[in-house]
Amino acid sequence: MADTYEIQSPYGVLEAQFDHQPTAAEAQNVIRLYSDRMAAQAQAKAEEPTTTWGMTKNVAIGAAKNLATHAIDLAGLPLHSSTVRALTDWAAGEPAPGQPTTTQQFANKLQAAQNWVGAPTNRTQQVGATAETGAEIAAPIAAGARYIGSLRAAAPLFDEVLAAARGTAVPSIADSANATLRAIELDERGATAPPVVKKYFDWITNPNKPQMTYEVMKDFAGNFSKVSAKEYSEMNAQMARQVATIAAATSKEAGQAAAAAGKGAEYAQAMNMYARAMKIKRLYDGFVEGMKIPAGVVAAEKVGGAVMDQLKQIIGF
Repeated sequence: MADTYEIQSPYGVLEAQFDHQPTAAEAQNVIRLYSDRMAAQAQAKAEEPTTTWGMTKNVAIGAAKNLATHAIDLAGLPLHSSTVRALTDWAAGEPAPGQPTTTQQFANKLQAAQNWVGAPTNRTQQVGATAETGAEIAAPIAAGARYIGSLRAAAPLFDEVLAAARGTAVPSIADSANATLRAIELDERGATAPPVVKKYFDWITNPNKPQMTYEVMKDFAGNFSKVSAKEYSEMNAQMARQVATIAAATSKEAGQAAAAAGKGAEYAQAMNMYARAMKIKRLYDGFVEGMKIPAGVVAAEKVGGAVMDQLKQIIGF
């Protein structure tokens, strides 16, 4: 159990926690750390601008540093995937003896870039960094909210299609069936298929089920699109690709039934609204999961910045 020890220093008595009587070297290290902290505070205070121009310039510097940091974090996001690291290093081949792997070299370059950019060094720069984050988040969130609202806008279109296409047979389920059979095969060999895959497989292989109709296929397509970010994170890359393939196939096959009923354009418009909103939802689900990553792997603010960049791409902001 740690105890508090008093250490005499040029700055007066310092207190430090140790589970043993600190050695002379440890005491000197405590004094050095305190001295460094005091020097950093003094430097920050000295750098604090006092004129309107100085304040404006430092706010801009802080915003630029924050924006550059987010860009570097986004570039390094794939490195958080062990699958991406393994595939990249495999493709690059074995490094020379004593040399880092390809992904480690890339990580080192990103870290060097972060060090070069540096963090805000005074309170005025921190104001700029905070303002940049707020501006970066506010605009796409507002646009994202409009697209999530498109779920409500899609509902009347889906109702119109359902009224016309209810009971209409799906012309072919070959694509979704083949993709599902492959997913089940992967599941039997150690991968993990989400429940909706197994339920769809049970439906299409049950001889007692009626012929697949528009409304049933549309329900399956909707449930495939709702597979969460957490579920995707629990799949290996091969299964994730297979589930995405089934989702696309079931949506296309439901659309073919809608087209047979004369409502293909309305279905495509409604699904476009729905799919875009669900992408945004999965992105935010992923952000929530990212917040649970242990400290030291990635800061929540950095995950947020990367999420916002991806959100902009989805909504075309």
